[in-house]
Order: sequence, then structure tokens, then C-alpha cells
Amino acid sequence: MKKSIKKYILEALGVLLVIAAVAGVNMVSGKEAMAEGDTNTVITSITMSSNSVNWDYGKKFSDNDMPKISTIMVDNQDKTNELNGNLTLEWKSSDYKPTKIDEEQTITGTITSNDKNVTFSDNAATTTCTITINKPNVKNVTMSGENASAIYGESFSDVDMPTINEIETENVDSSYKDTIKKSLILTWDSSNYNSTKIGKQTIPGTITSNDKNVTFSNNAETTKCTITINDPTVTKVTMSGTTASGKVGD
Repeated sequence: MKKSIKKYILEALGVLLVIAAVAGVNMVSGKEAMAEGDTNTVITSITMSSNSVNWDYGKKFSDNDMPKISTIMVDNQDKTNELNGNLTLEWKSSDYKPTKIDEEQTITGTITSNDKNVTFSDNAATTTCTITINKPNVKNVTMSGENASAIYGESFSDVDMPTINEIETENVDSSYKDTIKKSLILTWDSSNYNSTKIGKQTIPGTITSNDKNVTFSNNAETTKCTITINDPTVTKVTMSGTTASGKVGD
């Protein structure tokens, strides 16, 4: 009877040890699983869709027109599909000058992750893009008219001369075209004008811009106007009086 009780006690202890061992394994496995879940993903390199862009003169900065993330590498594995949705690329637009054409502009981009477990190695979180601004050109100028009329003896400054009506440009952003038009200066060569010369006179004009970057092609910077001066016509004569007096013999 004593041997049976001892045997039962030993068997019970054995069962408890087995349970404890299994529980310990499960706890270790759980800890390992948590550790695996907390392991960071380190992005080692990011490739952009392009490293440079060419923009028209005066173009406003827009992230939509800048290069996008093309490839995301973790060590030697392409993880673009898995990670691209968690990344945000922000360009430092304050460095951009829409009318700077004398040299390339380097804009810096910073990449961040919305997932705290995704990190970056070395300089993988930064990128750059070179922006080249195209030189603006005016290739055609349409005037409000080609002719003008003047009264005989009228000074040139009083003649109603044509003005710039519309322009056609190249390498100029559509949002900046009106700014280019406002920068144009039309100068007429009044030295050819004679206020008492009856008939037609051709007056040449020159168009320039107060924006030093603007160029002209197809002779768009030159124009002309024909001024017509008609014969003077006397429509009425007023006398100083209608009667006169005098002595006989005067």
C-alpha cells in the first residue's frame, strides 16, 4: 500500500514536470514570435524614376511633376511592392527658383516611413533631383493694329499708336505667359515722323523685355506702323469784325 502511494506521487510529479516543460517551451516560442514581429526592416537603397527634369520658364513647383520612388531595396531584395505604400517623399520646394536659368538647381528630397518598424541605412532616406529651366523665347507678337492717323501738325506723342495685343512663346509655362507679355516694352522710332508731311509714313518699332532672360526669334522684336496725315482743311474762318471806318483819302 505504501509502495502504491509512493508510485502515484512519483507519477504525479512526472506529469507536472512535463506540463511545466511544455509551458516553458510555449513561453519561449511566444517570446521569439514577439521578437520576430518587432524586428525592424532596414531599407538599404532607394532608386528614383529619374534624377533630373527640364521645366518651362516660370513653372510653379509641384511634387506631382517631380521624380517618384522607383525601386526599394532591403539588402539585395526588391521590396518595392511591400514598402512603397508606407513611404512619403517630400521635396524641399523652398530651394526652387522658377526663373533661374543660369545654372542647374539641385532640389533635396526626404523620404520618411509611416511604419515605425521600417528604417533607413546610411543616406537611403535622402535623394536629390536636378531641375533645368528652359530659356524663354518670344517667337511672335501680334499688334492691336498696323495703321494710325494723325492730324496735320499733331505731335507724335499725341498720335494713338498700336499696342501689343498678343504674344506667342516657347519654353514658357502657360501660367507665366502673361507675365512675359507685361515685361515687354514697345518703343517707336519717332525720328522718322513728320507732322506736316501729307500722306503715309512708316514708323518702325522695337520690342524689348525688362526680363533679361527673354529672347526673341523670327524678328518678333520688330514691328512697324503706317501713319496717315491728311490734307489740312479749313472749315471756317472768323473775322475780327464785319465793318470798318476811315477818312476820305486814307
